[in-house]
Amino acid sequence: MKKRFTFLALLLLFTLQTQTYEAVIIKPVVDALGQPYSQTTLNACGFAPYNFIPHSFGSLKSDRTVCPRIHQFIFNERVNVIKETHDEVLVESKDSVYLDSGSNTHQTYWIAKESVCALHELELNGINPNRCIPSTLDQQLSQPMVHRVITLLIPFVNPITKQTYSAGTRFVYVGDDITSWYVNTFNIHSFQTQVLQLPKKVGLDSYHNQDQRSLFVKIIKLYAGSNSHYFAPLVFGGSSLTAFCDNDAFDLVSIIDKKGEEYTYWVRKALKHPASGFDASSLVLRAAQIVGINYHYKNSKTAAQFLPVIQAARDIQIGDIIYIPGSLLVISDVKNNTAITAYSYAAGYGRVIELPLHKIFKDIHTYDELWHHYYNNLPLTILTKDGNKSRTINTFSIHKLPA
Repeated sequence: MKKRFTFLALLLLFTLQTQTYEAVIIKPVVDALGQPYSQTTLNACGFAPYNFIPHSFGSLKSDRTVCPRIHQFIFNERVNVIKETHDEVLVESKDSVYLDSGSNTHQTYWIAKESVCALHELELNGINPNRCIPSTLDQQLSQPMVHRVITLLIPFVNPITKQTYSAGTRFVYVGDDITSWYVNTFNIHSFQTQVLQLPKKVGLDSYHNQDQRSLFVKIIKLYAGSNSHYFAPLVFGGSSLTAFCDNDAFDLVSIIDKKGEEYTYWVRKALKHPASGFDASSLVLRAAQIVGINYHYKNSKTAAQFLPVIQAARDIQIGDIIYIPGSLLVISDVKNNTAITAYSYAAGYGRVIELPLHKIFKDIHTYDELWHHYYNNLPLTILTKDGNKSRTINTFSIHKLPA
């Protein structure tokens, strides 16, 4: 029987290599690239594939290539595998989309092959994928009671597998009591299903009746450490959180490729790899999807292209989005004139943080003043942590959160 199963598994693998198939992410956090790893600067520098990707790139334009991460998948996400190589797969995301520099739409990323498992393989091993792998966000939103999901608000350690699941990880709901959620999951090593008990404070029911906009801001404030010393670090392309950070130390490191070319990158040496955290765009994406907002925009350019533009200063609300080239900021408090973003390492932050407007933009203290600059097409000066000029932007816009 075992030999027959092995033959069937090999036959299935051969079949899947020739066609698109549905799969699930089986690791807590998976770095996703816009190109095969063999084409990256890290490969030219001798790093093993997907073993190490920096938190962010250095200050030089050429440094951008040393941090090829453009997205992160997390455990239990469904993907379509559309191409395979020896150790990588090209997958299509079901919950994110992005525009490239030429305004072409993409939903595909390269990831390590060991990070996914075909749904057919789960079925061969006696696991019903629909009972332990959540539906897509679109299915959840269209039929919330049919596709009921519990989503992690903060990291959580599975007591059996010892895996730390990221905030944003979604599970199939099976029940609850006064203090706990009960969800289905699976162990990829033993091919056994498991009912996992989650404290209610760590997860959000997709069938919740809370105000989405307020909850969205509350979650982003949590990741910014607005009311504590713990925060989410900045990770370029990052869309996960497996551990909060309480240490502001980070380093600029240089490496040399095989041709003698030098590159620099930022890293928090106290944190493990794969690096877990957010960039500004993915912070919005992950938090919005946690609370059930129909939001799929992976980068700032895509958000600015598809989110409706606010037409009057009086219409600005908490949760609305400020677009500046290459980044997004979330309006966290209109009255107290604060915003939250994942601020760069070069600017002295390297973290998700809530700041008053005058700490972000020179001589801008209120949202009325920011609107005045927007309405009159006036440039803005972005500041570093020590108050110096980081850069000047000539265009920006303010957009409505779709909630």
